[in-house]
Amino acid sequence: MRRLPIAQKELLKSETVAGVSLRKMRIRHSLALSTLYYYYRKVNGKNYVSPNVDLRYTESAGEIVGAFAGDGSEYYAKNRG
Repeated sequence: MRRLPIAQKELLKSETVAGVSLRKMRIRHSLALSTLYYYYRKVNGKNYVSPNVDLRYTESAGEIVGAFAGDGSEYYAKNRG
C-alpha cells in the first residue's frame, strides 16, 4: 500500500474540518473508507462515549452470577479438576 502524499493528507484534514462527509471524500479521492476514517479520527477524535459502569456487587453475588454465566467457577469435574 502506498503512502499518501503530504498535500493529500492536508487536503483530507481540511475537508474533514469543513464538514465534508466521508462518503463524498471517498468518491472524490478514490480511497478506502478505513483510510479516510483514520484521518477523520485524527482531527475529530473518537465518536463514541465510553460507558460509565458503576458496579457495586459483593463477592457472593459475583459467584452466583458466575455460576449462571457459565464461567466454570462453581463447577467441579472429577476427571478434569
